[in-house]
Amino acid sequence: MAISSPCTRTSSELSTLIRTLDKGVKYSGPQKAEDIRAIESSLNLCLPSDFRQFIGNYGSLSANGVTIFGLGKPQAIGMPIGEAVRLLRQSVVAMPLGLVPIEHLGDRRFACLATSKKMRDHCPVVEIDLSDPLPLRELPQLALCFRDYLFDRLSQSRRPTAVDNTDRAFAVLEQHVRDHQNKFKYDHDKGGKLPRNHDWRPYRFCIQDVLFGATVVRHLREENCLQVDVFLTAEIPEYDPLAGTQALATFLLSEAYKCGGTMEIRFTKNVEDGKVPNGLKQLATRYGVAIGQNDKDRISPAEAKSFYAALTNFPAELQEKINALEQAGKVKMARACFAVHHGIWTREQVEMVVLGSQRPDSVLAGLTDPSQRHLYAHDLFHARAALMSGMLDLYLSKRDRVSAKGITYDMEDDLRPIQSKFDGDLYAKRFQSNEEITLPWLHLQTNQNRIPAGQPFWVLVRARDAADMLMNLEEDIQQALQVGDDAQNPTFILVPSDFTSLPPDFMKKIGTQLKKSKIRLMVCPETVRTLDADAAQHLARSRVLRK
Repeated sequence: MAISSPCTRTSSELSTLIRTLDKGVKYSGPQKAEDIRAIESSLNLCLPSDFRQFIGNYGSLSANGVTIFGLGKPQAIGMPIGEAVRLLRQSVVAMPLGLVPIEHLGDRRFACLATSKKMRDHCPVVEIDLSDPLPLRELPQLALCFRDYLFDRLSQSRRPTAVDNTDRAFAVLEQHVRDHQNKFKYDHDKGGKLPRNHDWRPYRFCIQDVLFGATVVRHLREENCLQVDVFLTAEIPEYDPLAGTQALATFLLSEAYKCGGTMEIRFTKNVEDGKVPNGLKQLATRYGVAIGQNDKDRISPAEAKSFYAALTNFPAELQEKINALEQAGKVKMARACFAVHHGIWTREQVEMVVLGSQRPDSVLAGLTDPSQRHLYAHDLFHARAALMSGMLDLYLSKRDRVSAKGITYDMEDDLRPIQSKFDGDLYAKRFQSNEEITLPWLHLQTNQNRIPAGQPFWVLVRARDAADMLMNLEEDIQQALQVGDDAQNPTFILVPSDFTSLPPDFMKKIGTQLKKSKIRLMVCPETVRTLDADAAQHLARSRVLRK
């Protein structure tokens, strides 16, 4: 859960919005300050000032299907917050005392204020599901403060305006599709002319036959930014309500970076009357980022970069390292994010490159030409290691499924939850899962090829060729032994299949050392040669990311 920051909406903006909904608004009536203090005292809570002001002005509120809890007589609108808090505390063991339910979201889900004595003016609004309660720090954040939450909920409830905007957006999208087809006449089978960055380009995001969103964008050359003329999303049952918004947000930010502009994103009058879409603001708030603050019709470059980093969801240590490298003029956070979303590297591979390489900027940007032999060898080695480690990540995350007839099979998106962390000093990864893991590629196979659920284990990544293994493998075993002794966890060494081409006497010697030290060797099925061929392609693709 992100740390709260001041509200983006003012109390006057909220009051104005409520007045525009006057025919559909009901409230229990203003409450006295002493009544508010009494409920705080009885529940041992410290309500934020914006919620106290709401109770003082309205008590509780209902408008167009939105019901906000507050204070009032027993027959008042909504559930009194005292009753709601007590219900929550009785329903969940060890419930954080600071949570105050303010709206029922359906089923057993509630929007809650995450109150704290340190945040007297504003506090974040989070969502809790009583069917599967999470720790406070892991609860999804819905808004940075109560005032923002109420403003967004009431704005969404204005159905006629939303329908009008959607109809207009569909008409604009249809016109763009017709113009695009008439101008470029592109055919998937026959090919044809493709649009430039400065041409209007329609896109849609689908999963199988389900449309999650559509957008139309171009690079505005005069202002060196991305311009958006259509932003349409759909809420699909069984998916997160903001799933379509997140897909389009990731695309827009990636496109803003790829086009080579400032990463500023502007919206035309066809997109919610020229304002930053409310869905994008909600998504940004969920990730603890504020957008569209200074200019209502655009996302500034700084806001876009922060939003992009939040959506990429790098671990905290990795973010700090990338930010430090960016301050030093080396790696840009936006480039690292684009490398992930464009499919060049995974988050875990970026973590390896940034924390393990002395020249991460060169690897992520593909800066070194093959003619620069020594520098290119450095980049190739770290790219090779990231790819080999990525193969292990993929294997470990896949669940083992066996049919009734004993036939193994895979299911789409059936991935095991697994946590991994890379240590750049050891050049090793620490894995842990709440499920039992079957280990792959073990040399000197035994029956001990499973890691129990919850058991951490270490894997030293050593993407060496045969010559390097002859010189360094014995030392790697000693280092692995030291890591295992220090961590008191199972420890392994991951090497390419070049290991199998080592001299028999050396392999026998290594086998003896492995048995004695209880260190296990994982032999990746790929050779250095094939890994390097793939690594070279990744480096080449990195060199042509932006246009």
